[in-house]
This record gives sequence, structure tokens and C-alpha cells, in this order.
Amino acid sequence: MALKMSLRRLRIIVCAMIQSRRARRHLRFMRRTCCSGTMAIIILTMLLLLAAIYTARLPTKEQLHLNYIAESLDVKYYLIQNSKKEYMALTNTGDQPMNLTNVELYFYHMLRKIHLDSKFDGIAMELHHVDGSLFRLRFSKNTTTQVLQSQEKLVVSLKSSISTWARSDVSPNWYITSPGCTPVLLHCTVGEDLNFAKYFWEDSSGISDATRLSMHYSKAVERYNNNKNLKRFEIPPLYVIPTPVEIVADHTKPLNIRTNDWVVVADAGLEEGLPRRMLLPLSQDDPGKKVIRIRQGPVDVIIQGKAIHSKEAYRIDVSAQDERIEVTSPSTAGVFYAMQTIYSTMDEQGNIPQLKVQDAPRFSYRGTHIDVSRNFFQKDVILRTLQAMSKYKMNKLHFHLSDDEGWRLEIPGLPELTEIGARRCHDPTKVACLMPQLGSGPEATGLGSGFYTTSDYQEILDYAAHRHIEIIPEFDMPAHAHAAIQSMLLRYDKYISKDPQKASKYLLNDFNDDSEFSSVQLFTENVMNPCLSSTYVFIEHVIKSVIDLHKGHNSLKTIHLGGDEVPRGAWEKSTVCMQMGKSREELRQMFAEKIINITAKYQVDVILWDAIKKSDKDIVHKDQYNMPDNQISINVWDIGHSGQDIAHVLLKKGYKVILSNANYLYFDHPQIQDPEERGLYWASRSISLEHVFKYRPLCGGYQEKCKLVDQSENILGIQSQLWTETIRSADQFYYMLFPRLLAVAERSWHQAPWETDDTKADLMQEDWEKFASTLGLKELSELDSLGIWYRLPLPGAVFSKDGTLSANCEIPGFDIMYSVDFGQTWKVFHSGMVFHKDSGHIDSNDNREVWLAIRSHTLKRASDFVRLNFHTNEEQKLKLITDENDKPPLKLAEQSKFVPVSK
Repeated sequence: MALKMSLRRLRIIVCAMIQSRRARRHLRFMRRTCCSGTMAIIILTMLLLLAAIYTARLPTKEQLHLNYIAESLDVKYYLIQNSKKEYMALTNTGDQPMNLTNVELYFYHMLRKIHLDSKFDGIAMELHHVDGSLFRLRFSKNTTTQVLQSQEKLVVSLKSSISTWARSDVSPNWYITSPGCTPVLLHCTVGEDLNFAKYFWEDSSGISDATRLSMHYSKAVERYNNNKNLKRFEIPPLYVIPTPVEIVADHTKPLNIRTNDWVVVADAGLEEGLPRRMLLPLSQDDPGKKVIRIRQGPVDVIIQGKAIHSKEAYRIDVSAQDERIEVTSPSTAGVFYAMQTIYSTMDEQGNIPQLKVQDAPRFSYRGTHIDVSRNFFQKDVILRTLQAMSKYKMNKLHFHLSDDEGWRLEIPGLPELTEIGARRCHDPTKVACLMPQLGSGPEATGLGSGFYTTSDYQEILDYAAHRHIEIIPEFDMPAHAHAAIQSMLLRYDKYISKDPQKASKYLLNDFNDDSEFSSVQLFTENVMNPCLSSTYVFIEHVIKSVIDLHKGHNSLKTIHLGGDEVPRGAWEKSTVCMQMGKSREELRQMFAEKIINITAKYQVDVILWDAIKKSDKDIVHKDQYNMPDNQISINVWDIGHSGQDIAHVLLKKGYKVILSNANYLYFDHPQIQDPEERGLYWASRSISLEHVFKYRPLCGGYQEKCKLVDQSENILGIQSQLWTETIRSADQFYYMLFPRLLAVAERSWHQAPWETDDTKADLMQEDWEKFASTLGLKELSELDSLGIWYRLPLPGAVFSKDGTLSANCEIPGFDIMYSVDFGQTWKVFHSGMVFHKDSGHIDSNDNREVWLAIRSHTLKRASDFVRLNFHTNEEQKLKLITDENDKPPLKLAEQSKFVPVSK
């Protein structure tokens, strides 16, 4: 618009200049110096055009003022634990007044509704929920100008629908806009440190014991006491993770396979099972010595007294005397796992011990779920994760490619899915993109936007196939479909005037649906309409396209189609649904039957999330569905809100089950109970590495006192889940996934004798100590070599009265580092160090703190660090409030009895 106005002015100016006397003199001069008067006019016009374009690009006065607000408005967002009260303090730190009239502040709030908790005499404002996690604070226009003077502070009191427990409840990259202006990021909210979010405890008197337990946070002294009795090992106590069924090793008789004269001889076709990192040459002839001989054959393994006949089984016999390694397996996958075991026992020089191994997995499904919809992660992150999965014999990647916040796979024939559904930016019309969510900001850049092209996806398929990992794509439906619905609405608008039939072909919503609802994630238009035939045309097009993408790469055996969290109220006022006369639950069953029949048509199995129905009588037996015989499996995530375990019920009803228990296997939850740890916490306040390791699959949801499930043969396996609402970088992604994923690999492959016996707690603890020590002494260095930013635990520590510091770590084998100069320099801690003014370890008599952290062997990783007061043993992690200026406004503090977080 600005450019059009400038061109109009340009025409007027040029005409006026040509008619003026001065212009004619200029033109005569230009004729003498140029080829012609026409050329002179052209040159003059071009110069004026450039000037007009430059002028049009200059920011307006309103835009300049908005930019000033973005730079100078300081935001402090106060999170109050055990309280639904929250406060937003806005301070003008600039030297000029801020006119906030009609300014809109967009910010994000995690999975909860909020509203203004008080009225303000000075600056009028309104709070609106936009959609999902996005909220808008509008400074309204009234009889007086909305001005925030220099250094003036405005405190906005808010009330939330549920209490807050973590800093990561707040997302970064807030932004402001006003009519006619380009949105601008608020500078103080940019980035992942979230320093603008301030965290406080509230007085906890009068609360329940359960709530008090949830409020408790990990302390250095408690960590020290928990760790101090852990058995320490000098060498890794486990040869291999996951633990083989049978393994006997003799390190006194090593065999070196890096002497450049070893070969591999494999039965026909089994060479496909060799890892890509295998550097030994293949040979047709068996030389007798210095050979890895790979044979195809059955391997029978006994697991807990039960014979296992698995295609993934293998046998290894390493003879140092014969200089020969024999590998037997019925499949290329078994050969691949055998080679992973051999590599795991090999040292840096290429020596492996004399070995006898007999092994097979307990479960055929050993998986992890990765959500790339909430936030998008580049192809290399997925490939690196696949590499780590294959090393630990995991074989299923559940690839969550669509949800409300984004559609992440290019689908031929439906370009709108990625043109709008894969982009998030500030566009209230939703023509160019979806609105921002989860800290993605106003521009269509970063992890809020992005998708995998067909070639990207096929590269991922190939990479996984070479590592014997099945890719299971998920397209969530009928709920969690905001991105797909908006994309098909854009397609409708594009074609409706030209070809109404084409416009309606893939439509997912009923224009005559006045239903009112809100999803768990606060979306109000995110459910496909099951009563429209076009919905199933869309679904079949997507399924057929994905099948075609998989052909020749990693054939599509199974697809996940969601099926959970349909909000109450959906479809109630849809005219097409009302004509069917079916209840909401009947419509859900109809939808499930139709989409499963579509998958059966293409001979593809289907997986669904467990339904909202939470009682035995409400879950329909599998045989009562009008569906074909293709396999239908259920991811069981429910933690027993109904007082029973859903896994037990579903197994009785004939379903194949993949255990995905949220309180053990949801890796979007924090790893310790701490407000600084990233993650959600609805299923459990924390899910630690030890907690995952001690998961007992055959007990279903009855983990404390085991109740064995019936029909355990219908348990396909275990799957961890990584949802990414609070994860916005590759490092955060790896931090939340590793090393917990190694514990999932252990439990899904190896069945320990203590899993079904409540009396064997000592054996459980012994296994945990061996596992933790093997991670610290060996396996985490392997993750370093893959470039994976895994989490290191916080140190445990305690001061004695004489100033002697004792410190330890949950995972043995790492250096504990300390600093006494506020993090400027770090040194290795040694047991029994004394800290007082005469000890020589303290640089200043005024310093009362020692800072502690864990460092990896490779020096590439370090834990978060804590500060410990050596007079009081009080601990404080660095990001928590220490500065008086960061406390809430005094009146609010006095009224609410705030106490700064300390440990």
C-alpha cells in the first residue's frame, strides 16, 4: 500500500516537473549531455522511483515508537508455586514515555486458561485468549491516552486455572503490535534463558500432604544421602546395554580384530545385517582364522523359564585360540544386533574378550515417540536419534508428524498442508500461516515452522531401514487437527470461485457447526468432522500418499492415526452430524471403524492412543467393532485416573498393547523435582533415570505392588514419548531424551528377575547400580561421540560442621567440579576438602558459597550447577532468584507472603 501511494505521488511530481520552467531547463541541459530528452526523462524517473522506494521502506512514526517499546519495555513474569496467582510487571526502562494506546502484547501460557484478576485505574487493558497457548493483552483506547512514563512500572495481576510448578511453563519470544505496524519481538523475552520469568514459593501452611510432596524439590543434601550408599565400580560392570540373556566373557584372552587381516564371510543375504560402520571386507571364502563367520539359523533362547523363538535372536561364539568369531541368527536384524554386541565389548584398540552370548529381545516392539509438530526439528536431529536407537537395539520410531500446532510432511497433491500448516507467524487471518504458539514468535522462522520434503522423509526412511528401525508415521485425528483443518480451509477459499467441487473435496469441517468446545491444549477448532465424506477422502489421500513415499525405502507396515482427546462438545451442533442421530461416542466409534477400514484396504496395520473412556464397561471388545482383521494396537498412556489400569482392561478386551505409561515413559516431564527443570508435570512431578529403569512392564499400571496383567502375550512392547511443547532446540531435545532412552532400551529388551517379584527389591537396586555405573564409565562417552547433548545429574553435597565438603553423583565415574569465585574458575573436587577462611580453598573471607557441577570424561558435557552455602548447607541453583530487585512489588509480596526459592 505504501509503495502504491509513493508511485502515485511520483507520477504527479514527474508531470509537474516537466511542466515547470526549472524542469524544462534541466531537460535542455540533459539533452545536451545525454542522447535525448526521452532518455533524460527516463533517467529522472528512475532516480525518483528509487527515492520513492527508499521513502516507502522507511519506518513510520508509529512503527518507530513500537520498536522503542519493544527495546525499552522490561517484563518480569512472576510464577507463584502452589498458587493460581501470577503477576506481570511491565516497566518502561527508556527515557521517553510509552504510548500504549491500541498496542497489543502477545504472550504464551502453557496448557492453562488465565484472566485478569483486578482492575486498573490508570491504563485500561483487556486480556483475550487467541488459541492454544497464545494470549493477547490489549491496551484499550479510551478517553485518555494510555501512557507509561519513563521508569514507571505497571503490575498486571492474573489468575490461572491451575497452579504453576516450573519456569518452563512460560515460553519466550513475546511480541507486540499495533494497527498498521509490523510485529516486533519484546527484546527482554527473546532466547531460552527465560530470565524474565521469576519463580517464588508461597506460604505452604494449610495445604495437603500430597500437595506438599509435589512442592518438594531436589536438594543437594538429599541427593548426597541417596547416592552415598551406591556401589562404585572401577570398570563397567555390564558388558553390553541392553543386557543379553546369557553372556560369558573372559578378558584374559582378548582378540584384536583391527589388524587389517580380518574378513567377514556371510551366508547369502545376511551381509545386509552388517552395520554401516563395519570396516572389515567381505569375502566369499572362509580362511579358517581371522574371520567373522555369519550363518543363518534358528536360535532358541530361554527368558525367565520361557522359550523364545524370535527372528531377532542371535548367538555369538568368540574363540581367541581359533582366532574366529561365529555369529548365528535367523535374520539380518539379528545379525545387526549381534554386531552391536560385539562392538559394545570392544575397547579402543580393537580388542574383544573371548565371548559366548545367547540373546533375544523380550518384546518385538522397542520404541520411542518423537513429536515434531509442536516444535519442528531438522532432519539431522532425527538421524542422530536413529543412530543412538540402533546402537541400543531399539527398532520402532513413532513419528508424530501432525498436531494442532503444525503439519510436518509434504503430501503430494495437498500443498496447502505445508504452505500454511507448517508455518507459524503473526497473521490473525490465518491466510499465510497458523498463529504463533509455544514461543515461536511472530516470524515464520525457527522451530515453529518447517517440514520434511518428500526427499527428506525418504532419506530418514533409508537411514532407519539400514539400522533395522521401522518408521511409524502418525497423523493425529479426529482431534489435534487444527493445522490440517486450517490448511483445507485455505484450499477451499482458493478454489471456491473457480471450482466448488474441487474446493470441497478435502474439507474437514462443517460450516454449519456451532458447537462450542475447548481442547486440553485450549484449541477451539481442532476436530475433523466425522460426518463429512470429504473427511475420509482427505484421510485416504494422506494414507495413500504416505504408502507411496515408503515404497522402495522402508515399506509402510503400520500407521498411527491418533484417536484421543476429542473435546466434549465437539459435533453437538453440527447439522450433518445431527442428521445421523448418533451420540458423540457412536460418532467416535464410526470414525474409528472407517479409518481402520481404509488402512485395511491398503494392508496397513493401525495404532491408536487409548480412548478417553476410562472404565471396564465402557471399553468395547475388539471383536465388536465392524472392522477387518488387520492388526489394531493401542498405545496405553493412561495412569489410572479411574482407579484401574487401562492396560489390564484392554488386554482382556482382545487388543494388542504398547505400554506407554505417562508416569514412567513421558519424557516431556522433568527428570528431577525442581522448578528449573524443563517439562510438564501432569502425570508425575518428575520422571528420573532410575524411575524409568525400575519400570515393571508386566505389572501394567500397578507398579508399587505388582499385579500381573492377563494375556501378557498381547503386550507388543514398550514406548517412551517425547512431546515437545516446552522443547525448542536440538540440545533441549537430546537433554530430555538421553540418557533415559537407554533405560527404555534395557527394559524393552531384557527381562530382569525382580520385575514381577515384590520381594526382590535388593536385586532391583543392585541391577540399578550396575546400570548407572556402566553409563558413567562407558556408555555416555558413546553418546558424546554421536554429538548428543545428554543430561548429567546434579551433584549431591553436604558440609560438615568443620567445613569438610562431601560430594557425590547419581551416575558414578564423572568429575565433580567446584568453584569458589562465583564460577570464574573451576577445579576438580577431591573427597574430604575443607572450606573455611584458613583452608586455602577460598579466595575471599566474604565468600560463603561453593559452586558445584558434574563434568563428563570427554569435557564436552557439564551438568547444571548449584551453589551451596558452607555455613548453612542451603542450596540455590543459579537461575533462581538472588537479587532483591527481582522480587515482586513489595505490596504484592507482603500480601501473598512470598518467599524466594532456595534449596
